[in-house]
Amino acid sequence: MAKVILNSPITTDRYGLHFEKGEAHTDNEYLINRLIRKGVKVEFQTKNPEEELDEKKEKTIDEMTVAELKKYATERNIEIPSNIKNKADIIEFIRNYKEYDKKQEVDGGDENPDNPNTETDNEDENPEEKSNDGNI
Repeated sequence: MAKVILNSPITTDRYGLHFEKGEAHTDNEYLINRLIRKGVKVEFQTKNPEEELDEKKEKTIDEMTVAELKKYATERNIEIPSNIKNKADIIEFIRNYKEYDKKQEVDGGDENPDNPNTETDNEDENPEEKSNDGNI
């Protein structure tokens, strides 16, 4: 993390950052290097170990915002329907999806035991193997 300091204590948006009283914070190494080359004052900040532990600790879905929940779902290939908008409904959808997903793993996935045309039972899958009696 770096603190970027402008020459004057103004509140503005510059360099893709929002400055409050002439100061902004960023982790973007490319931007930091670019600002240093332009002559902007940059102070590197070190974090104490407690802050690093807090950042590494993942939030539960109850603690997440709607935006974080949507990102969480996207990262796990969960498609939230567009009609689900509020936080409680999104959390409920994600939990139900997880339970359904776990049940599918235990039950053996998408196989349908009632369907007699499974790959192992289908005798007509390769007709060339069936008529392999030496006649061409």
